[in-house]
Amino acid sequence: MHLRRSIISTLAVTAALLRQEAAAQTVNLGSAEPFAVAAGSGITNTGATTITGDVGSFPTTSQTGFGSVTLNGVNHGGNSITQGAKIAMVNAYNDAAGRAANVVYSPAFDLGGLTLTSGVYNNPTSFGLTGMLTLDAGGKPNSIWIFQTGSTLVTASNSSIVLINGADGCRIFWKVGSSATLGTNSVFVGTILASTSITANTGATVNGRLLALNGAVTMDTNTIAAAICKELDSGTGTDAGTGTGGTSKLKIEEMKAALILAGKLVDVNSLPGLTSIYTQGFAQFDTEVFSVQQRFADLRQGARGFAAPAAYNDLPIGKSPIGKSPIGKSPIGGKSPLGGKDPMAVDNGIANEVQRADDDRLGFFITGTGDSITAGEGDQYEGTAIGINLGIDMRLSEHFVGGLTFGYSHSKGELVDDGKVEADGGKAALYGMYHRGGFYTEGLIGGGANHYDIERSAFLGTAHGSTNGQQFDSYLGVGYDIHHEGWTLTPMASLLYTVVGIDGYDDVGSLVPLTIESQSASSLRSRIGPRLAHSSQWGDTRITPSVSVQWQHEFLDDELPFDARFANDPSRLFTVHGPKVERDSVLVTAALHIAWKRYAGYLAYQADFGRDNYQSQSALIGLRASW
Repeated sequence: MHLRRSIISTLAVTAALLRQEAAAQTVNLGSAEPFAVAAGSGITNTGATTITGDVGSFPTTSQTGFGSVTLNGVNHGGNSITQGAKIAMVNAYNDAAGRAANVVYSPAFDLGGLTLTSGVYNNPTSFGLTGMLTLDAGGKPNSIWIFQTGSTLVTASNSSIVLINGADGCRIFWKVGSSATLGTNSVFVGTILASTSITANTGATVNGRLLALNGAVTMDTNTIAAAICKELDSGTGTDAGTGTGGTSKLKIEEMKAALILAGKLVDVNSLPGLTSIYTQGFAQFDTEVFSVQQRFADLRQGARGFAAPAAYNDLPIGKSPIGKSPIGKSPIGGKSPLGGKDPMAVDNGIANEVQRADDDRLGFFITGTGDSITAGEGDQYEGTAIGINLGIDMRLSEHFVGGLTFGYSHSKGELVDDGKVEADGGKAALYGMYHRGGFYTEGLIGGGANHYDIERSAFLGTAHGSTNGQQFDSYLGVGYDIHHEGWTLTPMASLLYTVVGIDGYDDVGSLVPLTIESQSASSLRSRIGPRLAHSSQWGDTRITPSVSVQWQHEFLDDELPFDARFANDPSRLFTVHGPKVERDSVLVTAALHIAWKRYAGYLAYQADFGRDNYQSQSALIGLRASW
């Protein structure tokens, strides 16, 4: 959602309230114009809904759930005014249906991603809207849009309509042959004239009208404003006003409600980008796991931690410390402690099992990390992070190594219209690996704390806020190393679970400030796939390039939620959602380890491919030492 465009469009709509010379509605709504919600078979509401404009229903006059409705208008029930409005709605419906189409789309067409100038757009079956539809007036204030569907109109969750270059919500009409459904947290603009019913799902915002000729209107925690489309009349009237041509028919209260709605539209539209707080936390744990996995691979290659390979003992490969081949014997004579197999037995010059050196139990590593993320349509969020991880581990037994890692990271996320989220965080975790023969299992559990500085585009200003947060991380992996002539093929599988939470805070700098709730989001992802590595010996140096390809699946939310309240309406909690992200992806990793004596260095790169609305990549450079 381009918030700058939203600001321009909402201000243009508000300015329309002051245009006494404005032209008449292209589709004449007649006496239905004051109505924000009108139905033929009743109105049902759930949750805290705000309606600016009149309401009514006829011939079924039932209204359910209006105890939680804030109405800035008149409830006409089924009286004569509503009955007259119903006749006007039929006339307007027929007017819109009778216009000749400029463009006819193929059946079941989705308008998402399009930019349309004024005109009449027709679909013989249905229109859908996924993502964003932009309506561009091109600087022509009298531009109109009429959308004609033979059957349904359905908008997806978090979809939106954006007005630019003078486009006016008062001049947009949707003639729907049967029923219309507005998705959760969608932002819709225009007057819907539906033959049967209209449903506005949780959190949908409407800058226009919901007019159902024969069916019901169903609402759930919505904001609906028809008054924002009213225009001043220079003729005489009963309402307060002092225009040069007479008094205004638009009440001051309605003007105020319209301005508040304009602010809410802009402020709500800025929130999905803040779900990047969660996305960045998940990605940074991916990078932490990536770093520790390089250490685990280092251990299994025999570089240090479990033992030192023969090359590190400055002895020819295959020779014992006392100069006699120990094949079938222990280094000091007798049977081998590994069941008759020489712990120095080699496969193409690379030791399959390595001599354990009791005096070299400790290992230390330091890793510099960097990662980048883009998420959402049109790169709604672009984030980068740099960090450092320190780790120390000890061989606790013949087959088990345990360690402790510490990390610091700084991330910066760029949101639309100059918004941003900056975070500094520290983490600590315990990790360990059990290894026997070719089989291994490895794991990590830890967490940390973060501090966030947040800026977001808001109504006539920039909203600022800062808060703290916490994170919990866990990782479990298993695999089996298959060795052959210097090559190692490792089928492997793993699970990663992350919880990222933030403390609540109040932002400042907007005319309609928000109270952000304390909240958290979780991610559970699985990975499965092979790793292929090849080790070669060059004197005292071992070189091991590797590559892995894994299928990754996300089990939890694919549209991360974010909760907030308007500071001037704290009783109403609403939820927006971040971009919908594909659950499945391909994780590709390439690494190079170079080990010599008691030291090793490594470079590694990891990228996440194939996820709609999400891309990430990470790079590592590290050094380790053992003693």
